Amino acid sequence: MPATLAILSIVFVESIFSAAGVTDQADTATHKLLSILILLIMNGANGISTKASTQLNNLFVVTKFLSILLIVIAATVVIILQVSNPDRHVGGRDWYEKSWFGYRTSLNSDGSKTHWSNLSAWEMLGHYSAALYGALWAYSGWDKAIYITAELKSPARQLPLAINTAIPTIIFCFIFSNAAYYILLPWNAISATDSVAVTAITRLMGDAFGIIAAILICLVVAGSLLGNSFVAGRMAVAAANTNWLPRVFGVVGQIGNAKPSSPENSPRSDAPLNAIILSTVLSTLYILLGNFRALVTFNGLGEYSFFFLTVLGAIILRWREPQLRRPYKPFVLVPVIFTVVSGFVVVRGAIFAPTLALVLIAVWILGLGFYYVRRRYDIQRGE
Repeated sequence: MPATLAILSIVFVESIFSAAGVTDQADTATHKLLSILILLIMNGANGISTKASTQLNNLFVVTKFLSILLIVIAATVVIILQVSNPDRHVGGRDWYEKSWFGYRTSLNSDGSKTHWSNLSAWEMLGHYSAALYGALWAYSGWDKAIYITAELKSPARQLPLAINTAIPTIIFCFIFSNAAYYILLPWNAISATDSVAVTAITRLMGDAFGIIAAILICLVVAGSLLGNSFVAGRMAVAAANTNWLPRVFGVVGQIGNAKPSSPENSPRSDAPLNAIILSTVLSTLYILLGNFRALVTFNGLGEYSFFFLTVLGAIILRWREPQLRRPYKPFVLVPVIFTVVSGFVVVRGAIFAPTLALVLIAVWILGLGFYYVRRRYDIQRGE
């Protein structure tokens, strides 16, 4: 979760830079410091109260759908203009002149070029798995509702409804917006920027509309930051309440662990401030030490290795404890397919990005060490 917050903070600042025509400053100190500032502001907003965070997030969700709609409309206009006059140069033209699924030579960040037609099937699978992490990260909101189930009034009804309506909506928006980017921008421009929407609108309609697009995208990213920060805090509280993190991170409404001296001094906020501070510190480290593309791959490896293990565990329980009460029970083929695909993506992604995989393995080792120490401590206490 802190890696996700770091990525979103970087994209927020990258959108502003892209509106100004600057697309090669993502690793500079100025860019990183501004990303940290945005992170502090949004995590601070989440520290006000749960109600304020929810109301603010509703505004951001509306902005998100409006932004996607405007991008799709812009691409539709380009299609109409191009088809009506084939000699007109508008948008990217790659979509009009070349095969959508043909190979394109890509210019990499280090100046080298990737000639896709020369790669072996194994190498292509590595690139596909790395690319999937970007798509899976864009889809990652599908799992967040589960983390706040305890705060839903009627989870048995609301949770399936939220997931079953959200996922088709995300698929629709993702496919149409990415098709729109390809229509609005040439391939080389798409592969060279981390803020595709702002770059596309700026090239198509000029700097003024690029600034408007940057504002909308920043609001969209701010909404995602707010929502993910909300979930990250609740995850830390849940871990603290089950003794997997220090108890101080389960405290709500105040900084530190001090108890109020009287009812009048009780905290007015219901936000987990200590947990938000922990998330902010970890996210800041990611911003300082990483970059957008490395963090997306690292985040994907981390998330989907645990998603793989979790769903595999659910399949094993189906076999071992068939009579276990299951409020949510999908058709067994669904988790089986998820396990096969996610397992392949994790393994091939780790081979493709071995350095990030080693960092993740180091985190696992620390976690397992903590787990066994904690278990021994509980056994000695007789718990």
